[in-house]
Amino acid sequence: MQYPKISILIPTYNRSGYLSCCIESVLVQDYPNFEVIVSDNASTDNTKQIMEKYLSNKKVRYYRNDTNIGIINNWKKLLYDYAEGEYGKLLCDDDYLLDKEHLKKGMDLITSENIDLVVSGCLQILIGKSEKKIEEVSYDFNIPKITDTNWWLDNGGKKSTGHRLFINFNSGAIFKIKKAKELEAFIPDAFGLDYEILIRFLLSGKTGYLDGHHFAARLHPENDGGAQDFKLALSGTEMFDRLYNYGIVKDLPQEKCLKFKKRNLIVFTSIFLVNKWFRENSVNVKSIYGFYKTISRVEKNIFFEIMTEYSTICWLIRIKNEKMFNFLQKVLRKLKGTKKQYKYDTIF
Repeated sequence: MQYPKISILIPTYNRSGYLSCCIESVLVQDYPNFEVIVSDNASTDNTKQIMEKYLSNKKVRYYRNDTNIGIINNWKKLLYDYAEGEYGKLLCDDDYLLDKEHLKKGMDLITSENIDLVVSGCLQILIGKSEKKIEEVSYDFNIPKITDTNWWLDNGGKKSTGHRLFINFNSGAIFKIKKAKELEAFIPDAFGLDYEILIRFLLSGKTGYLDGHHFAARLHPENDGGAQDFKLALSGTEMFDRLYNYGIVKDLPQEKCLKFKKRNLIVFTSIFLVNKWFRENSVNVKSIYGFYKTISRVEKNIFFEIMTEYSTICWLIRIKNEKMFNFLQKVLRKLKGTKKQYKYDTIF
């Protein structure tokens, strides 16, 4: 039996406290043919010392940039310069694999269905200040094992049972490297390009889904996406025009592409923009009006939906009054009788 080689691509910067867990979770995988490539973006902590213990393992390669070249350029180096496998997996340095058969299950589905992309469910671990774990959140959608472009056009970003359908490319996907390059993954250098390459894959053919918790995603105040400022994050909305044009070029239905664009803009804004805007501008009538004007320049008629999202309301309460937010969360947990919630029900 043939086992195509998988390149596990781990970009890292000052995450020595998480990195070993990430690497170890890959090395115990039961898939026989993979490589682990770590690209260190000029870390100033003890990442280099952490990596020294892995260099005797022939499956592991370590590269260190002389200077910090930015997140996206570090991803590009991994994909375009270092990867030697036929398939790839971009694994965040603060995440780790949970299922020891993740690579095998993903490749079994890819080869049996002749597809270029598999995505998977995860367990999100919410971490607060001082590395204190707040809770674990199941993030596993009821997605068919095999989906096509039309399924995603109809369902991507759609609200169901109180949350919107959003899948992680980072850590959650196994993809064909040749196809990723054809789709110009991580080009141009802009915010949210992992989101963009995922959607390009989804709009290009069939996709596989592995249900269950295949990886753990740590959500903490220093996540790469969460640490950026509003202006940079706002520039990421430009991708949705590129994706809409991509769909039109592929002769996908215009009306479906427009609805898909709108829904995903709402998801993107809810995750990456709301908290940044109101943290920078505080919560008051003036800032809300300013947010309305800013978002309306991106896309008309989405402001009301964004502001009535559960996650937005949580952010507004938390930024305005942290103590009130914590009190309400405790009350809600008691009412629900459980600490497990969906991603959009729990906000840092």
